[in-house]
Formats: sequence, C-alpha cells, structure tokens
Amino acid sequence: MDVGELLSFKPVPTPKRPNEEEQEDSDDDNNYTSKIRRLNKNTIDRLSQSYTTILPKEPTITDKEREDILKFVETEVTEGEVLDETAVKKLVL
Repeated sequence: MDVGELLSFKPVPTPKRPNEEEQEDSDDDNNYTSKIRRLNKNTIDRLSQSYTTILPKEPTITDKEREDILKFVETEVTEGEVLDETAVKKLVL
C-alpha cells in the first residue's frame, strides 16, 4: 500500500446509538436499527472481501533458501568482545 492510499482512506462513519428512552417510545426505531445493522453488515462484508484481495500474501521461501539460511546461522562467527554491564553503559552514554 502506498502512503497516499493510507492517507486518502476515509472510514464509513458509524451511526450514533439512539437514546434508550426514544427507543422504547417508537416501534419505527426497531425497523430503523435493523436497517442500520443490515447496512453495516453489508459494508463490513464488502470491506473484508476487498481487504483480502488487496493484501498480498507473504512470499514463501524454498527449501534451498531455508537450508542456506540455516547454514549461515550455524556457521556465523561472532565477532567482537563480550559486553558486560559497564561496557554497555559506556556504549549507551
């Protein structure tokens, strides 16, 4: 993803939760909230499908590459001195 794509992303605003007193008073709110839930579910489904198609999968490494990495790690010679507490403090400061 480019930085421009990330900056231009505008999430869908979520509807405000209705007041409990108003919800008890009218039956129309039940229809309204079910419609909002249905729309939100459709939006979430659509977004989740688009994210799965946008995000690339991680590349897999071959067995040969894996063996090369293991050989490198096993045969790597550690260079440098062993650091104790005072040496680390000197490096940090």
